[in-house]
Amino acid sequence: MPISRTIYTQGVATVDGNELFAQSVNWTHNMPKESVTALGRTSFQRVASGPETATLEVTFYPTGGEGTLLSTLAADSAAVAPTRSTIATNIGGLENALLTSVRGDASVGAIPTITVSFMGTYAAAAANASPSSAAITTIQTTEAVSINGSGCAQRASFSWDMPVEPISCLGNVITTGSEFFGNPPGSASINAEGTTAPETVTQIDIGNFTFNLGAGSSLSSRSNNLAVGQMHGTFSSVTDGLGVNATFADS
Repeated sequence: MPISRTIYTQGVATVDGNELFAQSVNWTHNMPKESVTALGRTSFQRVASGPETATLEVTFYPTGGEGTLLSTLAADSAAVAPTRSTIATNIGGLENALLTSVRGDASVGAIPTITVSFMGTYAAAAANASPSSAAITTIQTTEAVSINGSGCAQRASFSWDMPVEPISCLGNVITTGSEFFGNPPGSASINAEGTTAPETVTQIDIGNFTFNLGAGSSLSSRSNNLAVGQMHGTFSSVTDGLGVNATFADS
């Protein structure tokens, strides 16, 4: 039998039909089970002991439109009655999914990336994408990155987290009868480093993508380092706030 493989040129990642300029996808399907036996029995049975969950993490380059998409997804994760999303990739998919985290990183010498994570129920993999020869012209580089509160920032990263859990009821199917809900308020933070003290940093802009911590955010820690032999001192700060107050936007 010939060996078959799946390579990146066949890959695609979409969130509610919105295609991401994905660089990596990690998909996991968990099916918890436990062994049941009894006194006087030599046999045992493997039975489902909890809801099946699927998680998916996508790392992508922001090219435009992701701010509006993430704003919608974040609001849905905190909603009392979420509508939930469908995530499709050619290595595995999700249905009834909620956004659980967003990570962004931009540093001198590296292309800015954003990583999003979802939790939901299992969905079959989408069909392989047809390879495209279209020119890549929409990548944002570090010259398009800026933060507030620093004279010379060399690295900035942000995080947004919203706990998501399945809720089930007696009488429902154990494996597939759960629904996913977010548990507000969640958390958000920005970590900035530079040659001067960045102090309180509440916003990061990556080209036309903007993340803002929103109301109530404040400085939570800072550190400075200076040593003989180093070209300059290094200053860093962490500003944090609530996930429900943070915003994503296309600027």
